[in-house]
Amino acid sequence: MKLFQGKIIINNGRIESTDFTPGSVIIINKGKVLEFKDAWAYPGFVDCHGHIAALGSKLTELDLSKCRSAEECVEWSLLNPRFRGEWLTGRGWNEELWTNPAVVDLKLLDYYYPGIPVYFARVDGHAAWVNSKALQIAGVDKYTPDSIGGKINKDRSGNPTGVLVDNAMDLVKKFIPKYEKNQLRELIIAACNELASKGLTQVHEMDLHPENVSVYIELDREKKLPIKIKSYLSAQKDEWKNYEYLPETFTNFSINGLKFYADGALGSRGAALFDNYNDANTNGLMLIDENELLEKAKQGLEKGFYIAVHAIGDKANSIVLKTYKRLIEQGIAYKDSILRLEHAQTISPEKLKYLKYKNLITSVQPTHCLSDAPMAEKRLGERCRYAYPWKSVLGNGGTLVAGSDFPIESHNPITGIDAFIRRVPFDSNESWYSEEKISREEALDSYSITPHKIFEEGFQYSDNLIGMTADLTILNQNILECNEAYINNTQAVATIVNGEIAWH
Repeated sequence: MKLFQGKIIINNGRIESTDFTPGSVIIINKGKVLEFKDAWAYPGFVDCHGHIAALGSKLTELDLSKCRSAEECVEWSLLNPRFRGEWLTGRGWNEELWTNPAVVDLKLLDYYYPGIPVYFARVDGHAAWVNSKALQIAGVDKYTPDSIGGKINKDRSGNPTGVLVDNAMDLVKKFIPKYEKNQLRELIIAACNELASKGLTQVHEMDLHPENVSVYIELDREKKLPIKIKSYLSAQKDEWKNYEYLPETFTNFSINGLKFYADGALGSRGAALFDNYNDANTNGLMLIDENELLEKAKQGLEKGFYIAVHAIGDKANSIVLKTYKRLIEQGIAYKDSILRLEHAQTISPEKLKYLKYKNLITSVQPTHCLSDAPMAEKRLGERCRYAYPWKSVLGNGGTLVAGSDFPIESHNPITGIDAFIRRVPFDSNESWYSEEKISREEALDSYSITPHKIFEEGFQYSDNLIGMTADLTILNQNILECNEAYINNTQAVATIVNGEIAWH
């Protein structure tokens, strides 16, 4: 049973008994009774890929996602300036949504901000738009070479245009002041409360820098984390090796895995493809080679970490899957090891067979499909037929879990579930490559039952909910039976974690 109405009695954080009665959800815990009329309880929703502090930043900092031109980005920054030290920062611009797409360059920023360094991150986090002052501080000029796995966009004269892609972003980003501890605490708390308000009981925090782990542990000990957080530490540059953290579970926070990047993003043309993009003379960027990835993953597995690798282009996905196959067949990945393919946006059909391995988990973000579709058509052309291959993953024996990649996309799991089921892009009325849609049951499983089974030791699932950890998402609608067109109208009524009300 994927949803429940009736009485739920909770004892010591687990569901002790249930009594099915239509009409409402009644929660009884520690003598307290809460009733939610005309609501349904679901096993707690999980977002398997997000960035908590970044969401906190989006809630409080300059958000450029609604801007529809380069000029509007600047106008919005003038009206709502947000500084970190002397730096003007913002995120979310997306030239694919601009009314009059233009070349993104530093001239406009230089006109309005000649003496202030500016750093605006693209919506996907894989490109940055900066001005001349920022480049000057970083010492980046026409003679600066591209970094490995990065690109400094330059004009015909060889001068930087102000757009930095993937690893080239670090040339400037490292000069931006870091958040102070109290600021970071506030961002995390604000984000967690917002996530709980959407019915999320658990989030997988991707690419958490080890230097910030202590802040999460501290907040957990102070009982200020309303939801569960499973973290994957930054590992691309061996950051995790400079700290003594190993996999460990505290209360609501745990250290679980390591996060790597095989390539960049589709929008910034950093995703690694076998053939050139349809709209540019490039096939993207590999950010790590196969043997290096194999060795890094091996070192992490030997310490007991799960491994998660970002892969978007067909070339990147093929290399990661080949690496995972080697780790499994050589016995480096043990029986209880978990190897995660993050995003899996374009997979060559002949590589889908690798997804059958029990250790291998395909972690997708369905809302990406809705926002990416028009851009993907430009970038990939006919290759869109094997992009965002959800049904193909399941059809080839793969295991599918879902998330959002917030704050790049909406953190509302209902939006993701709707994307899985209808696959209708934003500003469209028709399903896009509808053969890759999945059923309502499969969509709910990917957000609730499946991630609990895989990532929670000792998790028990039963149709009557008895014995399960008391992590529950309570919604105002029956997603399995409501009119498909109204799924997206579903709202969270309450979020329960370990039997306690996290939000209602």
